[in-house]
Formats: sequence, C-alpha cells, structure tokens
Amino acid sequence: MGHRKRILVLPLGLVALHLNYWMWDDARIVLGLPANLLYHVILSLFLSVVMFVLVHRAWPRYLDED
Repeated sequence: MGHRKRILVLPLGLVALHLNYWMWDDARIVLGLPANLLYHVILSLFLSVVMFVLVHRAWPRYLDED
C-alpha cells in the first residue's frame, strides 16, 4: 500500500475505533473514571499524536512558502 493511501486509511480506522459499541454497557471504574470515558481520553491523546504526524508529513510545502 502506498504512502498516500496509508495516510487516508489510518484516520478512517481510528474513527472506526471511536465507535466503541463493545463498551456501551461497561460500568467499570478504572483510574477513577468510567471505563468508556477513559477509553476516549486515551483515544483522543493518540489521535492528537496521529494528527500531528499526519500534518507534519503530509502538509503541502507550497502552502507555507511566501
């Protein structure tokens, strides 16, 4: 798979992880937070890193030139 296709597939796969239907009825408390909320906190942090890397690597260079 080419570099450009991976750049598109990765965020789509992570969005699919956001729809965590397998945890909807999970009432456990983990580290003081409901398990579903903790899952979304960790996922949001990971997505922030992924978006930083994607913007850093895939941003068109000509947009930054004056």
